Amino acid sequence: MTMLSLTLKSMRNRRFTLGLTLLSVAISVMLLLGVERLQSQLKQSFTQTISGTDIIVGPRTSQVNLLLYTVFGIGEPTNSLSLAAWQHIKSMPGVSWTVPLSFGDSHQGYRVVGTNQEYFARRLYANKQALIFQQGKPFEDEHQVVLGAQVANALGYQLGQQLVLSHGVSKVSFSKHGNHPLSVAGILAPTGTPIDQRIFVPLAALDEMHAPMRDPHNPLNHDDISALYLGVEAPQDVLRILRAINEFDAEPMTALLPLMTMQQVWRLMDSVQLGLLLLAAIVVASTLLTLLTNMLTSLSQRQREMAVLRALGAAPRHIFSLLLAESLLVGVLGIVLGLAALYGLQYAGAPYLQAVSGLRLSPDWPQPQEITLLAMVLGCAMLVSLVPAWRAYRMTVHDGMQMRG
Repeated sequence: MTMLSLTLKSMRNRRFTLGLTLLSVAISVMLLLGVERLQSQLKQSFTQTISGTDIIVGPRTSQVNLLLYTVFGIGEPTNSLSLAAWQHIKSMPGVSWTVPLSFGDSHQGYRVVGTNQEYFARRLYANKQALIFQQGKPFEDEHQVVLGAQVANALGYQLGQQLVLSHGVSKVSFSKHGNHPLSVAGILAPTGTPIDQRIFVPLAALDEMHAPMRDPHNPLNHDDISALYLGVEAPQDVLRILRAINEFDAEPMTALLPLMTMQQVWRLMDSVQLGLLLLAAIVVASTLLTLLTNMLTSLSQRQREMAVLRALGAAPRHIFSLLLAESLLVGVLGIVLGLAALYGLQYAGAPYLQAVSGLRLSPDWPQPQEITLLAMVLGCAMLVSLVPAWRAYRMTVHDGMQMRG
């Protein structure tokens, strides 16, 4: 009888206890890899959300806040940029292009971005991939609108269909721009970024909508804009233009470098990520202790089994190897089940996460850092099994036979 078949027969006799242990190992592996995969893929998705934009400009605020509401649609602007400031920035030496952004409206919970046609040529993502129209084309006048892929899919909109925007960004709005319906001119292809959840309209359309309801005391006047995307002519111009905008005396503004501010966001999240990873590691450690406890408990109940094996000619090293093989099988099966559960959750949860945040998580093959974590879990499982294996190694036929009495 081979060591593998002997191990499987022994495990079958204790299938209920080992099944619970296997389940706990699978859950701990799923949690550990889930935390690692979530933080790595979210970081990658965030980084790929915007590309090809050298500087983002907005009214005076923190750089993190400006990045969040201009790129990810998190939060709202508290002030606006004047058209004079926009014209001043456009005329700066070294500025190649600017794309205006205006926020503050929505449609059935999806945020509206007021901009111009240049947005669709300049707004890149994921290593400078350009936006592609799945259907239609960019808007051509103030009566047309372009939809992100998820908006069109969720609401079932087609080209030529009319829609009415609402004032504000909440799902429920009592102020609708019913006097200015818009026709769908184009639908963007999916990008896996928050762009999929946006509705794009010309600035002129927003200006027409808000003309009857404009409040002269409201700082978010739609003669102004909320922010700018900016591109430079040469890389050496970036820091000079950045400094000039931040030090502009006529109007307080904030200019940021997208990738550097992304790093700042992740530094703020480091403590949260570390806490989640430590929590997952504690769960794995408690599972390994449970494995050790179960093996030690079952060892006292298996003294007769060990004694019979010794009487049949099994050497101490065979019994030592038997327990190590059991631990190895539990570890490997737990890892396989944990991975299967993780992939199942990713397939089930990815559409929901994309619907909520616009970010896409892909169930990829395990990455090198994940394989390292799995190897560490398996190695620790083998390590804790050395204690009961060593105790079994020291058993004698006499120790086992005494159990008959």
